[in-house]
Amino acid sequence: MATYAENLIAVRDAAVAKLLALESSMKFDHSIDGESIQYGIDALRKRIDDYNQMIAMADGGFEVRSIGTT
Repeated sequence: MATYAENLIAVRDAAVAKLLALESSMKFDHSIDGESIQYGIDALRKRIDDYNQMIAMADGGFEVRSIGTT
């Protein structure tokens, strides 16, 4: 059974494949039903960045710091 991190990696990899397909097959100055292709690609890149952050956190690669005040 796949771990949480492995599932996130699989989803991220699928998003990367979709991004590569979009970038290689479409011109950026077009729109489909009023939605800019560039906007869709930017949103997909943001999602991939979010997946990368979640993967890093799932692997335990983060540290929480806090500052106390009186």
